[in-house]
Amino acid sequence: MSDKMIDVIKKIESWYQQQCNSNWEHQYGVSIDTLDNPGWSVKINLLETSYSDLRLDRFFCERSDSDWIDCKIESGIFCGCGGPMNLGEILDFFLKICESHIR
Repeated sequence: MSDKMIDVIKKIESWYQQQCNSNWEHQYGVSIDTLDNPGWSVKINLLETSYSDLRLDRFFCERSDSDWIDCKIESGIFCGCGGPMNLGEILDFFLKICESHIR
């Protein structure tokens, strides 16, 4: 695993831990699943976090049939999908949105 991917995972872990308040993690959370085309699906619930007002219209980038991401925030939930090798890119995209929100 590359150093960049390890860094992204550590940042997602930290983001998740910061949201945990003995309530949020029971009702909301983060889910990572697979798609059958194949690919990845990521859902991160922003409700009751300091990111609940984040907005993101659909962002779609297709480089090939297997190298793509499609992300948006809808009803307080970050929804990201991508090709089989794009999980890190989806998570990194989410983190960059959060970082830009703080500034």
